[in-house]
Amino acid sequence: MESTWHLSHEHAHISIFYDEINNWVYVKWAGHMNGEDVLMAAKAYLGLQEKWKCPNLLNDKSQVTGDWEDVNNWLEYEWLPDAVNLGLKRFAHVLSQNFQQMTSAKDMIERFSEYCEAALFWDVEMAQKWLQRPALDPQEVPQKDKINKAN
Repeated sequence: MESTWHLSHEHAHISIFYDEINNWVYVKWAGHMNGEDVLMAAKAYLGLQEKWKCPNLLNDKSQVTGDWEDVNNWLEYEWLPDAVNLGLKRFAHVLSQNFQQMTSAKDMIERFSEYCEAALFWDVEMAQKWLQRPALDPQEVPQKDKINKAN
């Protein structure tokens, strides 16, 4: 896999790859993350997803510390509708052993599961296996009536 987008600064390193063989976008995070880092990477993903239209996202935060819960509203109401409209169907999130991010990740997955298949994993291999299995029938995935409509 060749890096298609990369951000590296004093506290964070983020790379976004498209794996054509496995048909997933792989986002690799390392370092101490904050909401601003998440916003930058999420916006970069949308730009790349316009071209790729890939249904699967492997979000690997196994080597991350920090909290980004402050951007979960933006992710749900701004980013996720765009990602789904651009073809996202399944979102696999790999957790770090840092319990500080657990609350953010659980909150995010609960929100995402209303729009697409979404799951949390403790290791990358399990997330990859989950993405490789057949997708649910679209009628089995809970969806909101309109992605952009707030309750």
